[in-house]
Amino acid sequence: MSVSTSVRMALAKGNKKQTELAEMLGFQRQAVNLKLAKERWTGTELARIAEFTGGKLAFIYPDGQQILIEPPAESAEEGKEP
Repeated sequence: MSVSTSVRMALAKGNKKQTELAEMLGFQRQAVNLKLAKERWTGTELARIAEFTGGKLAFIYPDGQQILIEPPAESAEEGKEP
């Protein structure tokens, strides 16, 4: 499954729209559409999307160990490039 498909599924699970995602990330809606089409997501963006939709981003290993990836606290207004 592609990363963009996972982003779309997370939006659906969290009852969020792409316009809300664009606003949260500080992007134009067209920039989010481009990211979805080109598969251009940063780890920080994915962690923020997980949090935004009520989830968490993690590495999950066969032994059950999970390493959570938390978005930086200051990321809310930084890194606004598509």
